[in-house]
Amino acid sequence: MPAILSPNAKQQFLDNAGQPAAGFKLYTYAANTTTPRATFTNRAGSVPNANPVILDARGEAVLYLTPGQVYDYVLRDSNDALIWTRSGVSAESEDTVLRGDLEASDGGSRVGVLQTGNGALAEEILTAYRRVVSPEQSGCLGDGVTDDAAKMQLALDRAEGGVLRLTPGRTYSGTLRVFVNKAY
Repeated sequence: MPAILSPNAKQQFLDNAGQPAAGFKLYTYAANTTTPRATFTNRAGSVPNANPVILDARGEAVLYLTPGQVYDYVLRDSNDALIWTRSGVSAESEDTVLRGDLEASDGGSRVGVLQTGNGALAEEILTAYRRVVSPEQSGCLGDGVTDDAAKMQLALDRAEGGVLRLTPGRTYSGTLRVFVNKAY
């Protein structure tokens, strides 16, 4: 099993001079509102922090957020003077977002590739994947007995503008009609 980078055990906040924000107050709100939104001291989300969170002597606090919710952070010093605000803080990691994108019905079209070299273009991974198609990707058996015509037609349709690569040693059975609509 691969190792995974540890998240910050504690979040540290600094004042405008770059010093630890010891004793400062971190207010957490639902995004674009002044409605307090809870953060938690544990991963289970069962022990809420006080709101505001009073930062320790190192300007740190343990902050677990509710996945899928967006927060606004407001940092104030111990006298309630505003230090800064940060809008749109989310608990979703890029990994979680990527997994959600890939699980979507059009997930493959949400991932891109970039080839290298002169004239390289970015494109959707499905487009790159479809450039070279084998009949087996569409379910052809190529056993010389099974009628592969319908599935071979699917492979031809998928290979439009790309390459249909026949697998050596296979015999595809059935009748196809191939139309070419290109001017040469």
